Amino acid sequence: MLESIFVRPQTVDRVRALWLGPAIDQYVLWLTERRNAASHIRSCVATIERFNTFTWNRGARTWGDLPAHVAAFVEHQLQE
Repeated sequence: MLESIFVRPQTVDRVRALWLGPAIDQYVLWLTERRNAASHIRSCVATIERFNTFTWNRGARTWGDLPAHVAAFVEHQLQE
């Protein structure tokens, strides 16, 4: 599904290589089924990519680790 949103194969490969990559692919499918614009989906993916990096750098390795990082990520994004 990522191929329908991103033109460059490198972008698709980069997203799929993330530890949240499979979930991102499913999320893109879900957004597409709900007829979201490609530009909106790309924006959502960019945010999740940042969340992926943020949580990985803070030691998250499982789905269960993610909720503990949401508030810190939001705060970090607001400061950016």
